[in-house]
Amino acid sequence: ATFMECDVRDHVALDAVFERVVPPQAEATARHAAETTTSTTTSTRPRLRVVVNNAGVGPAGFDDLATNLEVNLGAAARGTRAALDAFRRQDESLAATRSSSSSSSSSSGEAAAPRGGLVVNVASLAALVPAPHMPVYAAAKSGVVAMVRSLHRTALRDHGVGVYALCPSFADTDLVAAHLRRGDLDDETPSRAADDADADEATRRR
Repeated sequence: ATFMECDVRDHVALDAVFERVVPPQAEATARHAAETTTSTTTSTRPRLRVVVNNAGVGPAGFDDLATNLEVNLGAAARGTRAALDAFRRQDESLAATRSSSSSSSSSSGEAAAPRGGLVVNVASLAALVPAPHMPVYAAAKSGVVAMVRSLHRTALRDHGVGVYALCPSFADTDLVAAHLRRGDLDDETPSRAADDADADEATRRR
């Protein structure tokens, strides 16, 4: 796994992260031509298989609405779009490589190269149950879940890419600790969130 860090509010920087992993088609074609000359194919390079969009800022009030939506929802949307584009470029490059190899080889019956991959967007339990202590954060994370539900079927059908949301509860992180110190959250917040989730699940099963 490779961790790639950037300011997700910078659209150019975010796109550049994905282009470093899967170059634009013109660059990929030129690189493949150079590698073919030295008897090395693109199959020797690691394939992009899973993208995890994990940008986020902690719970905030209405005064931080723009930042919260920009990072917690906007970055997930742009990261998902960039990931889908990267998987598409990769599939096109692999298909071109395979076609080139097939035309210069008499072998047949080879299995098709795997297509697509996975995009995982880290949302939150707050997207699934009421979160009165952080309504703006919950709204942003709910948007991530709605985006994933809307995209999943078509992305899988058109690109072979599964788009998913991960909705964790609270964890012992520096971010949560900072909000505990500021008073945005309290020691009972995690247990209340878990109780709300249990109650919500019980209601759905009735």
